[in-house]
Amino acid sequence: TVRCEVLTPKDSWYYVVSTPIYHSNGSISKLAMIMDITDRKKAEESLKQKVEEQEFLLNNIQTQIWYLTDEKTYGAVNKAHAEFLNLDKQDIEHKDLFDILSEKEAQEFIASNKKVFDKKIKIHTEKWMINGQGEKRLLSIDKIPKLDDNGNVEYVVCSGEDVTEYRNSVELMR
Repeated sequence: TVRCEVLTPKDSWYYVVSTPIYHSNGSISKLAMIMDITDRKKAEESLKQKVEEQEFLLNNIQTQIWYLTDEKTYGAVNKAHAEFLNLDKQDIEHKDLFDILSEKEAQEFIASNKKVFDKKIKIHTEKWMINGQGEKRLLSIDKIPKLDDNGNVEYVVCSGEDVTEYRNSVELMR
């Protein structure tokens, strides 16, 4: 049996399944099924393009973005957040906060994250953190829960801005 996807010169896609049929008299014939999958292929290409656009956008903005699968576990992160921590994205994604942050920072973040997961509300915090270069930096963080159809938290989207320079300027002006 042969299964394949075929692109025609007119940009139509077909899924073809062809299988031999062996007859009792020794002859062989073929049975083929041909299904037009052009719409599916166009949808796949459109989805692929949207994913690429979103990845480009998320990885080229200076705002740090990450999501949490539960109060103590990273999901995905963007380039800005990985650079802040001075780590590669793959070294952060799907890891426990204790694997990435100091114990004190991880405990503080987990307490704040628990509030979002339990109360299902958006919160804003400002936290002093030690970045990947060992510098003390002030992050302004928003955490927004994504609720499913039953009102349960699927994950929490977080965004962070390093506001250290701004805060220092305000203090100098005072």
